[in-house]
Amino acid sequence: MKRKILGTAFATLALLGHAQSALIISQYAEDGDIKGVEIWNSGPSTITFDATTNLLEISNYNGGVTSPTFTFSKSSGSITTGQVLVFADGSMNSIWADSGITFEEANFSFNGDDALTLSLGGVVIDMFGLVGNDPGSSWTGGGVDTRDQNIQLKAGITTGDADGWTDPSERFEFVAQDPLDSGTGPDLEGFGVAPVPEPSVALLGGLGILGMLRRRR
Repeated sequence: MKRKILGTAFATLALLGHAQSALIISQYAEDGDIKGVEIWNSGPSTITFDATTNLLEISNYNGGVTSPTFTFSKSSGSITTGQVLVFADGSMNSIWADSGITFEEANFSFNGDDALTLSLGGVVIDMFGLVGNDPGSSWTGGGVDTRDQNIQLKAGITTGDADGWTDPSERFEFVAQDPLDSGTGPDLEGFGVAPVPEPSVALLGGLGILGMLRRRR
Protein backbone atom coordinates (compact mmCIF):
# COMPACT_ATOMS: atom_id res chain seq x y z
CA MET A 1 0.00 0.00 0.00
CA LYS A 2 1.25 3.48 -0.76
CA ARG A 3 2.12 5.36 2.39
CA LYS A 4 0.50 8.57 3.59
CA ILE A 5 2.82 11.29 4.94
CA LEU A 6 2.58 14.23 7.33
CA GLY A 7 0.52 17.25 6.37
CA THR A 8 3.54 19.51 6.72
CA ALA A 9 4.93 18.02 3.50
CA PHE A 10 1.89 19.23 1.59
CA ALA A 11 2.29 22.73 2.98
CA THR A 12 5.89 22.84 1.80
CA LEU A 13 5.01 21.56 -1.66
CA ALA A 14 2.16 24.05 -2.00
CA LEU A 15 4.69 26.87 -1.68
CA LEU A 16 7.11 25.48 -4.26
CA GLY A 17 4.85 23.64 -6.70
CA HIS A 18 5.51 22.66 -10.30
CA ALA A 19 5.76 24.99 -13.26
CA GLN A 20 3.00 23.13 -15.08
CA SER A 21 0.63 20.20 -14.77
CA ALA A 22 2.09 16.79 -15.55
CA LEU A 23 0.37 13.52 -16.37
CA ILE A 24 2.44 10.38 -16.04
CA ILE A 25 1.92 6.60 -16.22
CA SER A 26 2.26 5.58 -12.59
CA GLN A 27 1.28 1.90 -12.60
CA TYR A 28 0.87 -0.93 -15.11
CA ALA A 29 -0.33 -4.52 -15.00
CA GLU A 30 -0.35 -7.19 -17.70
CA ASP A 31 -1.18 -10.86 -17.25
CA GLY A 32 -3.48 -12.76 -19.56
CA ASP A 33 -6.85 -11.02 -19.41
CA ILE A 34 -5.55 -8.33 -17.02
CA LYS A 35 -4.57 -5.10 -18.75
CA GLY A 36 -4.43 -1.98 -16.61
CA VAL A 37 -2.85 1.47 -16.67
CA GLU A 38 -2.90 4.06 -13.90
CA ILE A 39 -2.12 7.71 -14.64
CA TRP A 40 -1.14 10.35 -12.07
CA ASN A 41 -1.45 14.13 -12.10
CA SER A 42 1.84 15.13 -10.47
CA GLY A 43 1.33 18.83 -11.22
CA PRO A 44 -0.26 21.57 -9.09
CA SER A 45 -3.41 22.10 -11.17
CA THR A 46 -6.54 20.20 -12.10
CA ILE A 47 -6.58 18.99 -15.71
CA THR A 48 -9.97 18.98 -17.42
CA PHE A 49 -10.38 16.77 -20.46
CA ASP A 50 -12.21 17.86 -23.61
CA ALA A 51 -12.37 16.73 -27.22
CA THR A 52 -11.03 19.98 -28.69
CA THR A 53 -7.88 20.94 -26.82
CA ASN A 54 -7.36 18.47 -23.96
CA LEU A 55 -8.24 15.04 -25.29
CA LEU A 56 -6.64 12.30 -23.18
CA GLU A 57 -5.43 9.33 -25.22
CA ILE A 58 -3.73 6.08 -24.21
CA SER A 59 -2.57 4.20 -27.31
CA ASN A 60 -1.01 0.76 -27.59
CA TYR A 61 1.32 -0.24 -30.41
CA ASN A 62 1.34 -4.00 -30.95
CA GLY A 63 4.34 -5.92 -32.24
CA GLY A 64 6.72 -3.05 -32.90
CA VAL A 65 4.43 -1.04 -35.19
CA THR A 66 4.67 2.75 -35.37
CA SER A 67 0.95 3.49 -35.74
CA PRO A 68 -1.49 2.84 -32.87
CA THR A 69 -3.19 -0.55 -32.84
CA PHE A 70 -5.78 0.70 -30.36
CA THR A 71 -6.43 4.06 -28.71
CA PHE A 72 -8.53 4.73 -25.65
CA SER A 73 -9.82 8.32 -25.55
CA LYS A 74 -11.28 10.37 -22.73
CA SER A 75 -12.93 13.67 -23.69
CA SER A 76 -14.70 14.59 -20.45
CA GLY A 77 -14.07 14.67 -16.72
CA SER A 78 -10.96 15.82 -14.95
CA ILE A 79 -8.06 14.75 -12.77
CA THR A 80 -7.17 16.91 -9.78
CA THR A 81 -3.66 17.54 -8.55
CA GLY A 82 -2.24 14.44 -6.88
CA GLN A 83 -5.09 12.24 -8.13
CA VAL A 84 -4.84 9.01 -10.12
CA LEU A 85 -7.20 7.46 -12.65
CA VAL A 86 -7.22 3.76 -13.51
CA PHE A 87 -8.14 2.46 -16.97
CA ALA A 88 -8.55 -1.28 -17.40
CA ASP A 89 -10.20 -4.03 -19.41
CA GLY A 90 -12.78 -5.08 -16.86
CA SER A 91 -15.58 -6.03 -19.24
CA MET A 92 -14.39 -9.64 -19.59
CA ASN A 93 -13.71 -10.26 -15.90
CA SER A 94 -14.53 -8.83 -12.48
CA ILE A 95 -10.99 -8.79 -11.07
CA TRP A 96 -10.70 -5.00 -10.88
CA ALA A 97 -14.09 -4.52 -9.23
CA ASP A 98 -13.58 -7.50 -6.93
CA SER A 99 -10.27 -5.94 -5.84
CA GLY A 100 -12.12 -2.76 -4.82
CA ILE A 101 -10.45 -0.64 -7.52
CA THR A 102 -12.37 2.21 -9.12
CA PHE A 103 -11.59 2.12 -12.84
CA GLU A 104 -12.85 3.14 -16.24
CA GLU A 105 -13.34 0.52 -18.95
CA ALA A 106 -10.67 0.80 -21.65
CA ASN A 107 -10.68 -2.54 -23.54
CA PHE A 108 -6.91 -2.51 -23.96
CA SER A 109 -5.33 -5.04 -26.32
CA PHE A 110 -1.66 -4.77 -25.33
CA ASN A 111 0.61 -7.59 -24.23
CA GLY A 112 4.00 -7.47 -22.54
CA ASP A 113 5.85 -6.69 -25.76
CA ASP A 114 3.66 -3.73 -26.79
CA ALA A 115 4.46 -0.05 -26.29
CA LEU A 116 2.02 2.53 -24.91
CA THR A 117 1.81 6.29 -25.26
CA LEU A 118 -0.01 8.77 -23.02
CA SER A 119 -1.10 11.90 -24.91
CA LEU A 120 -2.90 15.10 -23.96
CA GLY A 121 -4.19 17.43 -26.64
CA GLY A 122 -2.42 15.42 -29.34
CA VAL A 123 1.00 15.68 -27.68
CA VAL A 124 2.75 12.57 -26.34
CA ILE A 125 3.73 13.29 -22.74
CA ASP A 126 4.78 9.81 -21.59
CA MET A 127 5.75 6.55 -23.28
CA PHE A 128 5.80 3.04 -21.86
CA GLY A 129 8.34 0.87 -23.66
CA LEU A 130 9.54 2.09 -27.04
CA VAL A 131 7.27 2.64 -30.03
CA GLY A 132 8.62 0.91 -33.14
CA ASN A 133 10.62 -1.60 -31.09
CA ASP A 134 9.72 -5.28 -30.69
CA PRO A 135 11.55 -6.65 -27.62
CA GLY A 136 10.47 -10.26 -28.16
CA SER A 137 8.20 -11.36 -25.33
CA SER A 138 8.69 -8.27 -23.15
CA TRP A 139 10.92 -5.48 -21.99
CA THR A 140 12.86 -6.58 -18.93
CA GLY A 141 15.62 -5.37 -16.65
CA GLY A 142 16.50 -5.16 -12.98
CA GLY A 143 13.84 -7.69 -11.96
CA VAL A 144 11.10 -5.66 -13.68
CA ASP A 145 9.20 -7.16 -16.60
CA THR A 146 6.40 -5.76 -18.76
CA ARG A 147 4.85 -9.22 -19.08
CA ASP A 148 2.94 -11.00 -16.28
CA GLN A 149 3.74 -8.35 -13.67
CA ASN A 150 2.18 -5.52 -11.70
CA ILE A 151 4.74 -2.69 -11.66
CA GLN A 152 4.72 0.84 -10.27
CA LEU A 153 6.60 4.10 -10.81
CA LYS A 154 9.81 4.41 -8.80
CA ALA A 155 10.19 6.98 -6.04
CA GLY A 156 11.43 10.37 -7.16
CA ILE A 157 10.01 10.27 -10.72
CA THR A 158 7.40 12.97 -11.27
CA THR A 159 7.53 13.67 -15.03
CA GLY A 160 6.87 11.59 -18.12
CA ASP A 161 9.41 10.23 -20.61
CA ALA A 162 8.12 10.94 -24.11
CA ASP A 163 11.19 9.29 -25.69
CA GLY A 164 10.50 5.83 -24.24
CA TRP A 165 12.86 3.21 -22.85
CA THR A 166 13.96 -0.40 -23.30
CA ASP A 167 14.76 -1.12 -19.62
CA PRO A 168 11.62 -0.79 -17.45
CA SER A 169 13.67 -0.67 -14.24
CA GLU A 170 14.79 2.84 -15.22
CA ARG A 171 11.34 4.09 -14.19
CA PHE A 172 9.41 1.22 -12.60
CA GLU A 173 9.73 -1.23 -9.75
CA PHE A 174 8.26 -4.68 -9.17
CA VAL A 175 5.04 -5.04 -7.16
CA ALA A 176 3.70 -8.53 -7.93
CA GLN A 177 4.29 -11.46 -10.25
CA ASP A 178 1.39 -13.07 -12.14
CA PRO A 179 -1.35 -10.72 -10.84
CA LEU A 180 -3.96 -12.95 -12.49
CA ASP A 181 -2.70 -16.12 -10.76
CA SER A 182 -5.78 -17.93 -9.47
CA GLY A 183 -3.65 -19.97 -7.10
CA THR A 184 -2.64 -16.99 -5.00
CA GLY A 185 -5.45 -14.63 -5.95
CA PRO A 186 -5.16 -11.45 -8.03
CA ASP A 187 -2.57 -8.95 -6.79
CA LEU A 188 -3.25 -5.43 -8.05
CA GLU A 189 -1.78 -3.73 -5.00
CA GLY A 190 -1.21 -0.01 -5.41
CA PHE A 191 -3.71 0.62 -8.19
CA GLY A 192 -6.02 3.53 -7.46
CA VAL A 193 -3.86 4.90 -4.64
CA ALA A 194 -2.02 8.09 -5.53
CA PRO A 195 1.72 8.52 -5.18
CA VAL A 196 2.52 11.03 -2.44
CA PRO A 197 5.33 13.53 -3.01
CA GLU A 198 7.32 14.56 0.02
CA PRO A 199 10.27 16.88 0.67
CA SER A 200 13.77 15.47 0.58
CA VAL A 201 15.99 15.27 3.63
CA ALA A 202 17.97 18.19 2.20
CA LEU A 203 14.89 20.42 2.15
CA LEU A 204 13.92 19.44 5.66
CA GLY A 205 17.46 20.28 6.69
CA GLY A 206 17.10 23.82 5.38
CA LEU A 207 19.06 23.51 2.12
CA GLY A 208 16.03 24.40 0.00
CA ILE A 209 16.28 21.49 -2.44
CA LEU A 210 13.01 19.76 -3.18
CA GLY A 211 13.02 15.99 -3.50
CA MET A 212 9.99 14.08 -4.68
CA LEU A 213 9.87 10.67 -3.07
CA ARG A 214 7.21 8.06 -3.49
CA ARG A 215 6.83 5.47 -0.78
CA ARG A 216 4.64 2.47 -0.61
CA ARG A 217 4.66 -0.47 1.68
